[in-house]
Amino acid sequence: MRPALREPRSAPRSFRFACWPDAGGTFADIADAITWSSGRDVPGVPVNQNPVEVVNMSLGGGGACPRVLQDAIDGAVGRGTTVVVAAGNDAMDAAEFQPASCANVIAVAATNEDGSAAWFTNFGASVDVAAPGTDIYSTLNTGLTTPGVASYAASSGTSMAAPHVGGVVALAQSVADVPRTPAQIEALIKDNATRFAVVPDDAIGSGIVNAEAVVNAVAPQRQWYLYRNTLLSLDGAGKAVCVTPLGRPAECYQLPRTDREYLRQLLATATAAGRTLACGSQTYVDAWGAVTSDRNHWCNAFPRERPALQPL
Repeated sequence: MRPALREPRSAPRSFRFACWPDAGGTFADIADAITWSSGRDVPGVPVNQNPVEVVNMSLGGGGACPRVLQDAIDGAVGRGTTVVVAAGNDAMDAAEFQPASCANVIAVAATNEDGSAAWFTNFGASVDVAAPGTDIYSTLNTGLTTPGVASYAASSGTSMAAPHVGGVVALAQSVADVPRTPAQIEALIKDNATRFAVVPDDAIGSGIVNAEAVVNAVAPQRQWYLYRNTLLSLDGAGKAVCVTPLGRPAECYQLPRTDREYLRQLLATATAAGRTLACGSQTYVDAWGAVTSDRNHWCNAFPRERPALQPL
């Protein structure tokens, strides 16, 4: 059976299926693609050496979830791959469409620029979360079954909304100290969504996906302290870590300012630029030499004088 694919393609990450209205494949094709991308062998296809952590399916059709598709999704989820799907564009209950009606997926509805529900989006209890889905500028290709002319265009649909969530899944996994399970990822996406300013007439999930909130909820939290005019923390190994505004050695001893606003800005800028240094690390030794035995050196003083630390 060939699914009735009603949505144009977009470009999520890490793996995506998407098709034009008059293009597509069999459920078996889609199931094999899910299976292969998530790390299980498919006969006649080279072994996938790099299984993905998230699959996005910007496609859909009417009816309940076919068994072959559900089995493939269940297998992928069991291997640790989160499956994100478009809710559909028929302004109807998503339970009447697949793959939104499949279990173990994150079904995504579409919102307008003002955060309201898009007129076309499917809705209902099957929908988990919403994301921007109108006039989304993205890649385009004229090919139906083989590559055609590449360009860019603005498109609308839950096919545009779902990749936003797929991207957030990839971001979350990239900062997690240990990979999160698909069930954990779904809970993070739903629990950290931005609530609707005006509750939609029809349910379209817990809110609008919030990338920053999800990433912050997953990323290991490090507490930074002001110690003797030095911005310090502890790394995972318990070593002191210093922020260096311009990468100069003296900046791990004395900062030009210590007001909170400056320190927060400094921390964000220096961290993004990689200007943090673990005391006694090889990088430290290569740049500045061996750690001095002076008890006032920040490497040596920081661990034994923690009561004097001022949280940032």
